[in-house]
Amino acid sequence: MGIEDTYRKKIEGFIRGVRMGTKQTDDDRIHTLLNGLKKINVGLAEDYLDEYIKVVNQQRKLVS
Repeated sequence: MGIEDTYRKKIEGFIRGVRMGTKQTDDDRIHTLLNGLKKINVGLAEDYLDEYIKVVNQQRKLVS
């Protein structure tokens, strides 16, 4: 497994955790992971950032 796959797996797990409520949205680790992936694959990092933003917005709607 390459480094890009490792970043993908960790980011997907983090986003899944936010969606399920087991991870907090104020955790800065997602930004570290996205920045690391951005060095390798900019387009994929932006796609994951968009997905993360969408999940966070959905979580805020559930709370409101």
